Amino acid sequence: MMGVFLQFLTAILLVSVSSMGPCSKFNKYDAEVICEDLCLKEFPPMEGFTATTFKLNGNSFSRITDKTFPHGRAAEIQISRNDFPMIVEASAFHHVSSSLAVLKLQNVHFDFDEVFEPLVGLEALNTLEIGNMKYSRNLTVPFLDRETMNRLIRLDIVHSGVVSVQPEALDSDFPRLHHIGFSYNKLRYIPEGIKRVLSKSGLRSFELDLSHNFLDTLVQEWFPLDCTITDLNLAYNNIISIRLRALNNCQLLRKLDLEGNYGLHYISPSVFPSNCHLQPRMDISVQNSGLRNVEFVLRSCVGKVFYWNSNIPCTCRYISLL
Repeated sequence: MMGVFLQFLTAILLVSVSSMGPCSKFNKYDAEVICEDLCLKEFPPMEGFTATTFKLNGNSFSRITDKTFPHGRAAEIQISRNDFPMIVEASAFHHVSSSLAVLKLQNVHFDFDEVFEPLVGLEALNTLEIGNMKYSRNLTVPFLDRETMNRLIRLDIVHSGVVSVQPEALDSDFPRLHHIGFSYNKLRYIPEGIKRVLSKSGLRSFELDLSHNFLDTLVQEWFPLDCTITDLNLAYNNIISIRLRALNNCQLLRKLDLEGNYGLHYISPSVFPSNCHLQPRMDISVQNSGLRNVEFVLRSCVGKVFYWNSNIPCTCRYISLL
């Protein structure tokens, strides 16, 4: 009799738990809610949640409305790898406009041909990643209002088929920006719009991520004279040539990633900044590239003195060929 009762009680508990949905293990008072790769078609009800971080990647949402995040406390929201383009209503983040600092949206129903209204008025936003996996496009007009752009510290436009960026598309002084990324796009060169951002940044530390594009060469003209790039990520492009003095304008460069450029077989020492003593330690990553012997360029670089130009000594902290 006791066994039958226990089976009955277990069945009730299972039904109760399953009815709560795939995010049932999260208490509404948890600081973080993670509902990833569950093929959810509807957002879990957020009423009463006190969480500040929501990771809702890998689902099948169709629309984000002002009822999706009603509690007004979210500091970070991630909704990427969605199965199809989401419609984001203009008031979608209205309730979290004063708290939302980090927003990552991928596969959004948005064509970059006008200001993206849902981002207007987000007072705390400083990190934005947006992408929608659509066809090739030229960015020609601002898709963010000036106030939003001026607040950003990090900006990434990914998986969006971008082939060019006009200066008008990023029409801001970006006083706080220290990272801009256009990874997983279709760039074959560094566009004027990105070059303009590089020359605008007044910060002494700047990251440029152009990994997973179609760049096949590097030339000095792509970088402004007052370039402040410290970290340059060119991994998994089609780079086969780095022209002489290509990085001469990047006097602050301290990290260069050339991983996965299989056609790159030669680097001349003269491509690097001439006054490398400003950044005596540099990380260079060339694994999975076409380079097989770089000792003639980096001259016993690993943990030893490396002479870039004339008699200016520099040390290289890291290099890997495998």
